[in-house]
Amino acid sequence: MISTQITMTLPDDIYQRAERFARLANRDIASVLADTIQSSIPSLDPMRSILNP
Repeated sequence: MISTQITMTLPDDIYQRAERFARLANRDIASVLADTIQSSIPSLDPMRSILNP
């Protein structure tokens, strides 16, 4: 998988929630945020939508 590094500004409360969750899950915050974004944005790949109605 190709990755792109970004910098983003989050409201303090969102960052703190993500940080607490990452700590509880014994994960780094970057992977928690990446997984959250990935699960929140639907795939727009036409072949994927044909295979997964």
